[in-house]
Amino acid sequence: MIPIANILKDHRYYRFITIGGLCFLVNLATLYVATDIFGLHYLVSMVISILIANTLGWALNRRWTFSTTQMPALVEFSRYLSANIGLFAINLALMAVLVSVVGIHYLVASAILAVCMTILNFTIHRDWSFRKK
Repeated sequence: MIPIANILKDHRYYRFITIGGLCFLVNLATLYVATDIFGLHYLVSMVISILIANTLGWALNRRWTFSTTQMPALVEFSRYLSANIGLFAINLALMAVLVSVVGIHYLVASAILAVCMTILNFTIHRDWSFRKK
């Protein structure tokens, strides 16, 4: 069986998507407010929005999706954030390309990236960030 089929059978994937949807809304709202209301550059706004959404995502995924308590919270949060740093670098580079090179609106570009990165994000967090001992 291919790995994607296994992921789609994992009930945690759908919880992960639900939390991801909530975090996506928080991310978009923060991105919009920081860029259009406070006048920050969209890439600076993206850094702020990702930090806020990732902290919320870790807390909710820790409690509901993966139900982890074996690892100390600080260690787990550090793993989660270190995984997200790599994912963030990819997102930031792709965001710059989509907006500045391709000409896609920054909110649409953010939505495209969120959808495209879901399975990769789930796999990394399942297998490393929230891995049970």
